[in-house]
Amino acid sequence: MDAIRDQRAIIDRRRLTSDLAEAAPRGDGALLDVLKRAHSASRAEIRRRFEADARSEAAGEDVGRETCFLMDQLIRA
Repeated sequence: MDAIRDQRAIIDRRRLTSDLAEAAPRGDGALLDVLKRAHSASRAEIRRRFEADARSEAAGEDVGRETCFLMDQLIRA
């Protein structure tokens, strides 16, 4: 299996965890907003990578692998 290039460009779990800790006192709505922003920014990065490498034979596999990585990191946070 190929490694994911520059994982932190997709999502920085340490930063996300910090952002969630700051939002926690404000309630569930604030936590959800942090997660939505992280998800949206991460999906945009995955899309940017796909569009840059769309002619590559592995582009679709990369999207799947990067999306799984993203979801794993969101769940871990």
